[in-house]
Amino acid sequence: MYQIMLVEDEALVRESMAQNTNWEKFGFAPPHVFENGRQAADHLETVLPDVVITDVVMPGKNGLEMIADLQGKTQAKFIILSGYQDFDYVREALRLGAADYVLKPVQAPELKRTLERVLEVQPQEEDDNRRYGEIVARVLSLVAEEFSDPELSLKSLCANFLFMNETYVSRLFQKRTGQKFSSYVTACRIQAA
Repeated sequence: MYQIMLVEDEALVRESMAQNTNWEKFGFAPPHVFENGRQAADHLETVLPDVVITDVVMPGKNGLEMIADLQGKTQAKFIILSGYQDFDYVREALRLGAADYVLKPVQAPELKRTLERVLEVQPQEEDDNRRYGEIVARVLSLVAEEFSDPELSLKSLCANFLFMNETYVSRLFQKRTGQKFSSYVTACRIQAA
């Protein structure tokens, strides 16, 4: 099932969407709900969302700031949910790569169409998925070669072999293997012993 984050500061809207939407019907696990962009960003690595639905105007960190901060750290698709028809918001959302901009209040049929459109697999995404699998395979290969090195860390692998962002590789590894890098290395060491 897909993982989704719902980021909305208005409690009534947030709870209504979380509880009154048949997420399973859309192929989603129940949403992970957050009051602002800061909370959502802090939980990104544990949730590993496929989709983030976020309001624009929120205290702490607004939706557009959150998307800007998460550039390169997630492959999640962002859907802006806003009560504002402000062109500047729409333009900034598109510039940041948001998949859609939906006005509140959103009805179930429109939400369904938006989610279907956002999750539609494109050929480029299939190429990306292949590339992500190759990255994880490379990490697994490097661990097999280097697990006896007490200094082995994801940071060292990213710096010396992969030349990629450590946080990004960590989330990708966890999403693809179902376990954290450190847990995987520990299991390899235990098995070898």
